[in-house]
Amino acid sequence: MVASWWYAVLFAVLVVPFLLREVSGQLEMYPAVLFPVGALTAGTSDTLVTYPRYEIFAVMADSSAEPIPPGRFMGNIPAQYFTHLADSRFGLIEPTYRTRWTNWFGKDRKWTAEERERTLDWLASRAEKAGHPDAVVIRVRRSIKTTDTRTGMETGSEVRYSYDIALHDR
Repeated sequence: MVASWWYAVLFAVLVVPFLLREVSGQLEMYPAVLFPVGALTAGTSDTLVTYPRYEIFAVMADSSAEPIPPGRFMGNIPAQYFTHLADSRFGLIEPTYRTRWTNWFGKDRKWTAEERERTLDWLASRAEKAGHPDAVVIRVRRSIKTTDTRTGMETGSEVRYSYDIALHDR
């Protein structure tokens, strides 16, 4: 009797994170039960490790770009959420994923002009708090980096996408 009770508890502990992950990749519980390495994965071969890297830049009026550490840009928001926000362009584009659960229960939601303005104001304030009050554009870049495990040196980098968000030319 006691053993079956423990099986029920174990089942519930393992199924709840799985169901949240099925609803949306952004709902994975932290600390993760299913994917302890987080939302990102790393490919490996005999001597090479390949992994994604997200970078954010403050672009000034003279087109110079200064990197901002994602953790500093995010402020009090946990830095591990940066990848999800960057992939969705901070919510300024339509979501590109739909699961069977969101197809059944989800409803399409459109941004209002006011919400877009508030998001752009938030991005401008985050750039200012990160030490770049004169930024006119936020640039986000996702690269795939390759590192040699024997030397620890980066052996390659390929930009997968890059986009700009204008802050002051709204």
